[in-house]
Amino acid sequence: MKFKSVTFGILAGSAIGAIATLLSAPQSGKDLKGQINKNKDEWKAVLTEIKTNAAEVKDSVSRLTSESKKTITHVKDDMQSSIQTWQGETEPNIQHIKDDITAIEQLADNMEQKISQQ
Repeated sequence: MKFKSVTFGILAGSAIGAIATLLSAPQSGKDLKGQINKNKDEWKAVLTEIKTNAAEVKDSVSRLTSESKKTITHVKDDMQSSIQTWQGETEPNIQHIKDDITAIEQLADNMEQKISQQ
C-alpha cells in the first residue's frame, strides 16, 4: 500500500512539475501546444518505463521475501540441530568436570580434616 502511494506521489509530482514548467515558460499558445504534443509521447514512454520498473521491483521484493523466509527457516533449523549436537557432545565433558570438582572438594575436605587432627 505504501509503495503504491509513494509511486503515485512521484508520478503526480512529476506531472504537476512538468505542467507548471510548461505553463510558466514564455511561449505563445501555439508553441506551447506544439511543445506539449511533442513531449506527450516522451512522457508516456517515461511513465511506461517507470510502471515497468515498479512492477519489476515489486516482483523482486516478493521473490526476495519468499527466498528469505525459506533461507531463514533453513538457517534456524540448522542452528537448532547444531546446538543440539553441541549439547550432546559437551554433556559428557560437563559431567566429567562436575565429577572432577566433586573429587577435588572431597580431597580438600579430607586435607582439612587431616590438618585439623594434627
